[in-house]
Amino acid sequence: MRLLVLGGHQVATIDGGPTGFLIDDHIAIDAGGTTRGLNIHEQARIDTILLTHHHFDHIRDLPMIGLVALDLGRQIDIHCSDLVKDILEAHILNGSIWINFFTWLNPVEPTFRHHRVDPGKRFRVGPYDVLPIDNRHHPVPVTGYEICTPENRRLLYTGDTGPGIRDIWGLVNPDVLITEVTWPNDKRDLAGMAGHMTPELLADELEAFRAEKSRLPDVYVCHVNQYYGDTVARELVEASARLGIPIRHASEGVEIVL
Repeated sequence: MRLLVLGGHQVATIDGGPTGFLIDDHIAIDAGGTTRGLNIHEQARIDTILLTHHHFDHIRDLPMIGLVALDLGRQIDIHCSDLVKDILEAHILNGSIWINFFTWLNPVEPTFRHHRVDPGKRFRVGPYDVLPIDNRHHPVPVTGYEICTPENRRLLYTGDTGPGIRDIWGLVNPDVLITEVTWPNDKRDLAGMAGHMTPELLADELEAFRAEKSRLPDVYVCHVNQYYGDTVARELVEASARLGIPIRHASEGVEIVL
């Protein structure tokens, strides 16, 4: 499995865009900053998208990705909860803001084919086994994904999360963990209320992981707010020293191979 980070930040700037990943050139995870890192031919290869939740920084590029597929007469498999699909149809793909790719042009064979995701109910995407994880540590429900390769190597992406994500550690066993750190440590209280992480809060959750598993995975963080990027980077170094492992930023262009 080869995962390319297309968007590793919270907002869109010249230095990077919101969250988006691409596996093996055709499986997208979230669609916040997906298109800025791909030319038109690379965008046309996307045939599957896993969505964690409906916040704009995770679905922003869906309209453009859908338009490319529509123009080429291709279909894209969209894996998400019913809630995410319903909100997309009500507020974005509603026929006024943008085309409803779940029904148009042909409701029988639409551009977006919805596949309902239920926590704990595994499904297959190509050669990979995917386990959806219920993450309730954000203002809206989030679905994390643990993706297992045929060689039994596991990647876990938590999606946006605040403190308490440790309650899923017993359900997963990742070799690589991609999670989030949005703000620096002095915004700990805000992060707790808004369902996001700081470096210290992440270190606390990782200590709980080690207590349960007697090890730590390779750790990458995304969703960093660019305005605080330098401070977050320094504080991640401190968190790394505390844990005795490197914590890397899943920034644009980073490749992770399992």
